[in-house]
Amino acid sequence: MINIKKKYSNENLDPSWDHQKVSYNTNKYNWHGLFLEATKKKYKHIKDLQLLHEYLDTSELIEFRKHLEKFTKSKQFSSLVDQFVSEILEGRYEHKEYMIQATPGLRIVVPNQIEKNRLLAFHTGHWTGYDNGTGTIWTPITPAFDTNTMQVTDWDTSQKLMEQIHQNKWKLDKIQQECEKVSWPVDVKVGESWLFNQGHLHGNVNNNTGLTRLSFDVRVAHKEISFGHRRPGSYYRFPKTVLSFNQKKIDTKRPWVAFVTPNDQYLGMAPYFMIREYLLQWCKELNIKPNEWSNEYHECEWMPKFTDFISKKNTGILFASIYNFSISVEERLAYFKEAIKNRNQLLFCDENILVKSEDDLEIIKNYYRFYY
Repeated sequence: MINIKKKYSNENLDPSWDHQKVSYNTNKYNWHGLFLEATKKKYKHIKDLQLLHEYLDTSELIEFRKHLEKFTKSKQFSSLVDQFVSEILEGRYEHKEYMIQATPGLRIVVPNQIEKNRLLAFHTGHWTGYDNGTGTIWTPITPAFDTNTMQVTDWDTSQKLMEQIHQNKWKLDKIQQECEKVSWPVDVKVGESWLFNQGHLHGNVNNNTGLTRLSFDVRVAHKEISFGHRRPGSYYRFPKTVLSFNQKKIDTKRPWVAFVTPNDQYLGMAPYFMIREYLLQWCKELNIKPNEWSNEYHECEWMPKFTDFISKKNTGILFASIYNFSISVEERLAYFKEAIKNRNQLLFCDENILVKSEDDLEIIKNYYRFYY
């Protein structure tokens, strides 16, 4: 169970992230123009993002969001976000090393979203897998105001509500009702961002403005936090990097095997077939035709099947993640080096990493350094 008193200790509240509004140069960071341009590459008929609900049916919004997410993963967008975040952090962030959310969260708040079952209810970052020390930079792409903007509560109020919520096990409608009573709308124009901590309760109310609000949020995390499920390399990236690789470097003609171990926390209780289908979908997109699908033996934490595959030459091994191993980090890196000597290719799907040489191991080492 969450320790409310510990989570809301005053030492966890950084004043720089306690509901602070910051301005930025829209000529340098023309987010609205960039997102509209990206939209038009597929949806040429959309001319006004505030009227998105008039152009697209609600059932089309997930596909629309996936389209824009491809843009947010691009080198162009990531590079601009790196500069943007760096400027915001200057003078308010004491950590020289930090990671940035790899795929920014894109929020689409259409009018009367409650009727469409699209209300983002009140929540804290603690409920969605984030730790204190993780800062959120919330940036509207279109004007955010009144009922179409994010609603927030202050730190002390958030703590009091969280104590009641967990003690009394409130249902979602009760959480929403009580939060609406004490929250206020964030009035943020295009050219401004809102900074807040993970303990602040925040969410949306029904949008009665008649206009759609688009925004994106980026989280920044330093090495001392508990990453949990939001792992480096998967959810976070280092500045000046992108989570992608050159597909042309993959040798699709060599024999490939898709490999998973059930003996670590990464896989947990997820059914094998779900992970298998995830990896096989990757194979399909990369034009890899694996010869085999293999699971490590249960209760064999030393991973005998994995080490046997590594010992073979000129093969390819597809893994779910650099974290899906039951052996130590040192052992992993040693076996990765052995695989390289055997001219094998290692592909880690969750982190978008292809390992062919020891140079490719440097980014994995840095991810491990931040996570463990």
